[in-house]
Amino acid sequence: GYDNAKVQPVIDGIIAGATGSTYAKVLSVFNWFETNVTYHPDGMTGATPHDAHELYGALVTKVAVCEGYSKAFKEILDQMKIPCMLLSGEMDNGPHMWNAVQMDDGKWYFTDVTNHQLLKGTATDLGGGRAYTNYYVQDTSGMIVDGDYTPGFNFSSRSLSATDYDPNFTPADFTVTFETNGGNTIASVPVANGDSLTLPPNPTRTGYTFDG
Repeated sequence: GYDNAKVQPVIDGIIAGATGSTYAKVLSVFNWFETNVTYHPDGMTGATPHDAHELYGALVTKVAVCEGYSKAFKEILDQMKIPCMLLSGEMDNGPHMWNAVQMDDGKWYFTDVTNHQLLKGTATDLGGGRAYTNYYVQDTSGMIVDGDYTPGFNFSSRSLSATDYDPNFTPADFTVTFETNGGNTIASVPVANGDSLTLPPNPTRTGYTFDG
């Protein structure tokens, strides 16, 4: 467990600063780690304290390794109701943890908070040749091939994107129609993606009582 009294105010502040589209919100959280968290100096050797592997390390002491970064990132997105998973496997022949985020198009994208923060200012990653800027909502196949990621999981049941996420993607709106089975006509209602539908009055039909 962790000290929620110390963790939750940090999360609340991060969420309060994340506004706009889903892309903008996730990017705001992503960038918070770059600005506020330091990779533990012994992270490459494994001689790290327990907190560095937990969300407490990333959010409170602000010193963590990939596991702490990824757990904290997921906890924040969970509280924002944005689907996010922890992924573990290998990168460049060493153990690694990162995330996958489901965006508004319904597809999942790899997101690696650790490597973006750790490698900022360098031309490429640790040998895969992928620029540090390419660790945010990326196509999964590209990160596996170019970044030498070897996931220790089976994603076959997930909808994986073959391309990087389009930040200009706009979810489709809907038009809801009503079948009253011979009752009065109820006009269709346009509903924006993510909004709730306000139900119209119950239909009426002579000789019948609406039963819900």
